[in-house]
Amino acid sequence: MQGVGGVAWTSKQPKMTQPDLDFVSPEVQLVSAAASPASDVFSYGQLVCALFTEPGRSLIQAEHNVTAYARQIDKVRRICSDTQ
Repeated sequence: MQGVGGVAWTSKQPKMTQPDLDFVSPEVQLVSAAASPASDVFSYGQLVCALFTEPGRSLIQAEHNVTAYARQIDKVRRICSDTQ
């Protein structure tokens, strides 16, 4: 199954027209890869976490800041590589 092209977050557009970084998969935002079913599963998982946690926020708290998003994703990668 082929991925679908998506738009990565950019400061050139108003925030209202941007994807919410708290729910965007890393490959779409950081690598500019096409969105795939795996990207959808990642976003769905973030949504489920937001629905069942207090105060209803995603595990990633980027707040429309690409640098903060990249730092949090890098932190997750380090944690995952340390556990292997």
